[in-house]
Amino acid sequence: MPINTDAVGASGGPVSHGWTSKDALLYAVGIGAGTDELAFTTENTKRSFQTWSGSSQASA
Repeated sequence: MPINTDAVGASGGPVSHGWTSKDALLYAVGIGAGTDELAFTTENTKRSFQTWSGSSQASA
């Protein structure tokens, strides 16, 4: 896919994006979290990987 040079410097409006704990759990499993990262792969805690915030915004 070529880069759209007309879009350089353009600004967009506000974007609202939501996610659930299930989305964060699936992300953790998808990047290979295992038994050493149970805090990220169970619903007992509300923790997510630091990279989660960037990937969830990128899909908006």
